Amino acid sequence: MNNGEAIMKKLVREIVAYGVDYLILSVLISIFVFCASIFTISSETQNQAMLMLVCVLVVFFFCTSYIPTKQDGQTIGQKIMRLRVLNVNGKKRTYVQSFFREGIVKITFAPLYVLVSGGYFLIVNLLMKRDITAEMPIDILLKTDVVDA
Repeated sequence: MNNGEAIMKKLVREIVAYGVDYLILSVLISIFVFCASIFTISSETQNQAMLMLVCVLVVFFFCTSYIPTKQDGQTIGQKIMRLRVLNVNGKKRTYVQSFFREGIVKITFAPLYVLVSGGYFLIVNLLMKRDITAEMPIDILLKTDVVDA
């Protein structure tokens, strides 16, 4: 297998890992939001509804910051796809990097992230540089690198 094929396979693994993480987080958050909507029906259970919304925040921070930082730079999807995100200096990423990369950019701005990353890859990496190994914008911004686990 040549270097180009290996890079494309790694890119596909990154996309699948992102999809797995997005699916897991969506299901977990949907459960709590559904419970909160049920609890808002009665005025007697308003406190439980608020507790469910707090649980949404806890799950979001747990899945996007705690797990990737404590699991050697791997989200659940990245662990399944055998990928790891490290600082460019080779050290584990910080909670802030994990939260920004996994929570803010990939989850909160998901459609924009996909469009910008895909467009950047096509325009800059393939058309301008003609180098599929060039870094993606999120890695440049956060000074991280995606490596095989």
